Amino acid sequence: MSIPFLKCIKQGDKNNNQGFSLIEVMVVMIIVAILATGVVFMFANPTAKVKAEGFQMLGNFNLARSEAVGRNQNTLVQFLDTAQETCDKKDWDVFKECFSGGTFHGYVICLDEDGDNDCENEVQATAPATPAEVAEVAEDLEEKIIKTIIFKEFVKYYEIGGTPPTDGPSNAPNGDTLTSNNGITFGGDYFSMVSNGTSSDT
Repeated sequence: MSIPFLKCIKQGDKNNNQGFSLIEVMVVMIIVAILATGVVFMFANPTAKVKAEGFQMLGNFNLARSEAVGRNQNTLVQFLDTAQETCDKKDWDVFKECFSGGTFHGYVICLDEDGDNDCENEVQATAPATPAEVAEVAEDLEEKIIKTIIFKEFVKYYEIGGTPPTDGPSNAPNGDTLTSNNGITFGGDYFSMVSNGTSSDT
């Protein structure tokens, strides 16, 4: 004799793919909108842009130090303050233009092999004439010029000796000049990282 039994099935078990409710979709959209607003503000904020450039500069200085230690040879960081244009990377023609005509705004990390405290002669030592010479110079340049950094349009140099108001690189920013422990006064437009990991300016 068989015993009959009843099987109870919940209404929700028949179909587990019911999708999202309208409230859930609205909550997700609000969260996405808040995050998007924060991201847009972060990238549009001038302070954030300058901070990003500052962190990049710090990273490049550490690169110069590590190159000096790794190569057991001094590396030079030379700041170039001239008209800003589109100088980029390690291209020979670009560097000739940058150093001869002043279409550069940023700094260069190089090996100062001739010890004259600038990167110009490392680049312009020999003008290539034939394809073979061009290839040789390019290979030599790759070794001597470690990295070229081009400032964004909103980043400029300011001279300490200038006077307010702040309007371009020929004037000083508001506040006191860099003295004592507030900063470093360079003897020129460069500083070098030596092979023991320290700098020529302290």
